[in-house]
Amino acid sequence: MSISKRLIAARKMAGYSISELARVSNISKQALSLYEKDEMMPSSEYLIRLAHALNVDIDFLYNTENNVSEVKIAGKIHYRKEDQIVEGELEKVKQYTLDRLESYFELEKLSDEKYPFKNPVDKLPIKSKNDAEKAAKQVRKKWKLGDMPLNNILSILESKNIRIVELETSERFNGFAAWVGKIPVIVINTGFGEITRVRFTTLHELGHLILDIDDNFKDEEIERLCDSFASELLLPQELLVIEIGSKRSRISMNELRTIKEKYGISIFAIMYKLFVKGVISSTTFNLWKTQYNEYFENQEDVFGHYKEEESAKRYNQLLIRCLMEGKVSINKAASISGKSAQVLKRMLTFDSNFYTADEISC
Repeated sequence: MSISKRLIAARKMAGYSISELARVSNISKQALSLYEKDEMMPSSEYLIRLAHALNVDIDFLYNTENNVSEVKIAGKIHYRKEDQIVEGELEKVKQYTLDRLESYFELEKLSDEKYPFKNPVDKLPIKSKNDAEKAAKQVRKKWKLGDMPLNNILSILESKNIRIVELETSERFNGFAAWVGKIPVIVINTGFGEITRVRFTTLHELGHLILDIDDNFKDEEIERLCDSFASELLLPQELLVIEIGSKRSRISMNELRTIKEKYGISIFAIMYKLFVKGVISSTTFNLWKTQYNEYFENQEDVFGHYKEEESAKRYNQLLIRCLMEGKVSINKAASISGKSAQVLKRMLTFDSNFYTADEISC
C-alpha cells in the first residue's frame, strides 16, 4: 500500500476530514490533497508531523512494502440498527477494520497459516425463529461444542477460521459482520463493561454471516432471527428448562444471576427467552420488565457479573510466531501491527528465557 493510501487510512481512522487534519498538523489542505492523490510526496519532516497528528507510528506511513492486495469488504455491512451510529463513526470503524485485516492477512501469509471457512449450516434455509434455533443447535453439533456453557466465544470463532477484529469505540456501535472475498469477518466493540453484551453481539453477527435467511424478511425481522440464533447458541432451550423449570409464575433475581454467571448471557435476554418459550406469562414478563426499567437498570450489582475471559488471540499468536521464527523483524512487526517495538520486545522477553544465548543469536 502506498504512502498516499496509508495517509488516507490513518486520517479516516482518526476521524479527521482533510480540513481538520490540515488544522491539527499545520500542513496546508492543498498539500494534503496532493499527498492523498499520490501527486506529491511529503517530506520526512511533514511525515513526522502527520504521524504525530494522526497518533500513528511513523513506520505506519512508511510501510509501503506490503504485498497483500488492498482489502475490500464485499457485500452489505451488518450492524445493529439500534446503535444509530453516525456515518463518520462508521467510516472510522470500517477504515480501522480494513487496515487491521490487511496486517492480519500479511501475518497469515508469512506464517503460511490460512485455512478456508466451512459454514456449519450451509444449505439450511431460515424461514422462522424455529429454523434459526435449529441452526444454532446444528452449529453446536457440527463444531462439537457439546451442551455446556460456551467459554471465550471470540476464541472459538477464531478456531473456526473466522477473523475477529476487536476495537473500543462509541457505545453507539456494537459490531458488524462482513465477507472479505470468501473470508468471514466479525468486528466487535469490546469497550463495554458488560461482557455479556460482547458475547451476544458476536453470536448475533455470526448469524448474519452464516444463516441462509429468506430474502422476503425485512431488516427488523432479520435482526430478530439473528437474536434468536444467538440466544439459543448461548443458552439452549433444553438447558434453560433444566435450570429454571418448564413453567414458572415467579423467578428470583438470584436464579437469574446464577444462570447469567454460568452461561454468559444477560438477565434481560434470559427473561425474554423464558417469555418467548412460554415458561413465564406475558403478565409476569411485563411486570418484571417494568421493574427492570424503573429500578434494576441502575443497580449494576443486582445483575451479577460474568467473569470469564472473552478475547481474540489469533492475531497476536501469528505476530509472535512470525517474530520467533525470524519471518519478520521487530520494526516490520511494529509497522504492520501498530504496536511499538518496545512493546513487542517486552512480549518476547519471557520467551527468550527458554533459549540459550547461542540459540538466540542463531
